[in-house]
Amino acid sequence: MAIRETFIALLPFYIASSLLEFWVSAADLSTVVPLWRVVNLAVVNLHDCLTQFFPLVVSLVLGATLAKYKNMDGLQGGALSAFCLHLIVFMLRQRYGEDFALKMGALFGIFMPFLVVYTLLLVQAYAPRTLHDVGLSPLLTRSINLICPAVVTVALVHLLLLQVAQVFASLQGQHNPILHLPLVLQGVIRVCVANLLWSFGLHGENLFNLVVGKEMLQQTVVGDFTMASLLNSFVLFGGAGGTLSLLLAMVLRGRVSAIGKISAPFQLFNINEIMVYGHPVVFNPYLILPFLLFPVIGFLLSYAVVSSGWVAAVHNVQWMMPVGLSGYVAGGGRASAIVFQIAMLLLGALIYLPFLKLEQQDSMVHKLEKLFSEEARPQLDIANAAEMRYAIIYKKRLTIYSEAMQAIDLLSAGRMCLWYQPKIDVRTAQVSGFEALLRVELRGGKVVGPAFVEKLEAAGYSDALNAWVVQEAVRNLQAWKELGFAPEVSLNVTADFLANKDSVANIIERVGGFAGQVKLEMLESSFSHDFQKTQRHVDELSRAGIRLSIDDFGSGYSNLALLNKLDIEAIKIDRSLLLDVSSERGRVLYRELCALIRQLDYELVAEGVETEADAAFVKSCGVKVIQGWLYSRALPLQQAMEYAVQRGMVGSGGRVALAA
Repeated sequence: MAIRETFIALLPFYIASSLLEFWVSAADLSTVVPLWRVVNLAVVNLHDCLTQFFPLVVSLVLGATLAKYKNMDGLQGGALSAFCLHLIVFMLRQRYGEDFALKMGALFGIFMPFLVVYTLLLVQAYAPRTLHDVGLSPLLTRSINLICPAVVTVALVHLLLLQVAQVFASLQGQHNPILHLPLVLQGVIRVCVANLLWSFGLHGENLFNLVVGKEMLQQTVVGDFTMASLLNSFVLFGGAGGTLSLLLAMVLRGRVSAIGKISAPFQLFNINEIMVYGHPVVFNPYLILPFLLFPVIGFLLSYAVVSSGWVAAVHNVQWMMPVGLSGYVAGGGRASAIVFQIAMLLLGALIYLPFLKLEQQDSMVHKLEKLFSEEARPQLDIANAAEMRYAIIYKKRLTIYSEAMQAIDLLSAGRMCLWYQPKIDVRTAQVSGFEALLRVELRGGKVVGPAFVEKLEAAGYSDALNAWVVQEAVRNLQAWKELGFAPEVSLNVTADFLANKDSVANIIERVGGFAGQVKLEMLESSFSHDFQKTQRHVDELSRAGIRLSIDDFGSGYSNLALLNKLDIEAIKIDRSLLLDVSSERGRVLYRELCALIRQLDYELVAEGVETEADAAFVKSCGVKVIQGWLYSRALPLQQAMEYAVQRGMVGSGGRVALAA
């Protein structure tokens, strides 16, 4: 998946490279197509620059993507992969020269991220941590802890690749045993290896030339007709793998993909990177076999036909000549060469067709249509229902993604901040603490919230939000501390967040000296399936001095068993229960629930109190702390402190005394 994501992300580079490659190749035919020298020189330089730079881009993007899939920092994985590639190319340039170094860089570009990421994971598993909890940010701590493993990884990777490069260097020129084999066997080895490399995303022709050299291509099959011209004229239609035959197979099936249509004009000139990487053929289990099979069959057949003289082959051709023209030139204008070329193109399409059919029909419905007859229609209906359910789920995912993007756009248009809603002690009418609530301040002063929170949580961003809330709350507590103000602050987090060991460690580290002032409120409806892990982490937080409570109790499944298993201090009853006290049943339910909670010796908090009648009722139920619009809405940082100063804080002996 990481490789596929990388190739799709780099598709614009492939298109740009194909355009430049076409221009550069056309420049070689300048006697036929006159080109401006200055423009041509600039394009050639740009093409050379992109060719040299591209392996570095692949290594960077693939390294970042692969690191992300391995739960590592993507930027660090990509940067380390790109650095290792640049370093090995530099070292090879010093030892073997520019040409060899660049070709090896193209080979190592796609393998480097795998070597780096997996080696780094292995080294980190055994390397001791340099820093532990020292009050630094987690990102800085991870970066410092990465230094030693990264150095070891770079050393190990380069020791390995230098040995590989030495082997490749020893095979250069006439020292290569392949060059001493019969010509037909050389050709089979070439098309097999080169196309196999292409199927793994590597430029097979360039890399094969790196090992064997271009001398093989200059060997003659008959007369002055070279192996390169044989491949260009009768085998590699559209480029490696004969992908123009693949495109023809799509046309014959009546299902030409969008990538196929885009790549068509390029494939006419034997440039097929768009098809290879965009369709893709790379790492495609359905198309790898015909991608290898057709060039081998095509080479053997064309070699036999041409070397026997059945088809005239008298003139060598450029690799970018389109089908028809290349046959005309190769055969010296004879119809036999053109007819044979078209026949080979059709043969390639016939080889691709069954594999293309397998690829295009790989769905649940088509599989069941093969397995079941018409009498087994219920099974097929089940499959259709499954496909429909998948479509509904996929549509829901798109909706979640769309809403999350809207929320992200909202955040980008403003600034996230915490506002604080006071909690009132019913005995003293003073402020007993605050609940921190997430808001967005837009440009112009408008404040929005908290509807965007649910959209981001649905898309899987709850951990990021929780971490930000903890960090911002600590920053606000520090600001208040400098003013001599030290209230208790409740923070809303999900129980799933508390099931994550790293999240809990991060909370304890960040809260630090404010542990006595911080209370975490867990939504009752969000408890993880791994409740035992959550329970252990809750106990760990309690030992660190961070108190916990259950929020919105009564809004979910109200699992009363949780009350005995978690080390919690308070329970906040959801506002939805208070809205029902207008009925006798609603009043009984609220009162009995409060009685049960008080008997279990938990602090009782009522939220959503908006009227004096609400306040009187919850007081009669034994509630100790009230929260709601009757007293105050959520307030920005400064106003929240001023509200507490005016009303008084519990435990302060009345009015709050602030530092001058």
